[in-house]
Amino acid sequence: MPFIPPPHALYGYVGQGAQIAVTTGILSSGLVAGITLSASMLAVPPLFPAASAASTLIPANENLLARQWARLYNTGKMVAPPLAATSALSLFYAAYAHWYEHPQLDGLWVAYIGSGVLTLSIIPFTLLAMAPTNNRLLRAAAGDPDTSSSNTATGVKSSGPGATGEATSLSVDDQVQQVVKWAKLNYVRGALSLAGFAVAVWTTVPGAVKEVA
Repeated sequence: MPFIPPPHALYGYVGQGAQIAVTTGILSSGLVAGITLSASMLAVPPLFPAASAASTLIPANENLLARQWARLYNTGKMVAPPLAATSALSLFYAAYAHWYEHPQLDGLWVAYIGSGVLTLSIIPFTLLAMAPTNNRLLRAAAGDPDTSSSNTATGVKSSGPGATGEATSLSVDDQVQQVVKWAKLNYVRGALSLAGFAVAVWTTVPGAVKEVA
């Protein structure tokens, strides 16, 4: 019976291209997780006191929190999805290479596919679970009259003399509520990418250490 290396020892049994793909996938998913989680942990909390104080002193700044959040969101949108796609494609290629060269060891390539799927899942999660919150805050940041109903019970106030169709703004409390909701959903999104990173590392590192030893 031929010797079959354990799955974790397989990192050194594939070509250099697959090893580069694994490294790229791990680094990219780790960056996605770090960027995503740091937005909720570090970037969002300081926005609240500054926006509240500014809106109290200057009524024109009543949508300041939404505008600040929009800058954060748009910056992250330019970075996180491309990194997630890069990570997933790299890990999918690594899975194919491992399956092609060692099809009898299905545990490894399946793990890389799982890691890629977890990392890439932040994109559909954003589109399906976070879109309503994102859109409401983005419309508030832009002063879009379609933010919500003009009824004051909804927390939306007209910025003009009550004419329908003029720019509207979310109340500060409603902005805080929406940003807090976004931050919580963003933790879930960060957890997905962190899980993808962890699976890729768990699949790869023990084999690499064994090869060096």
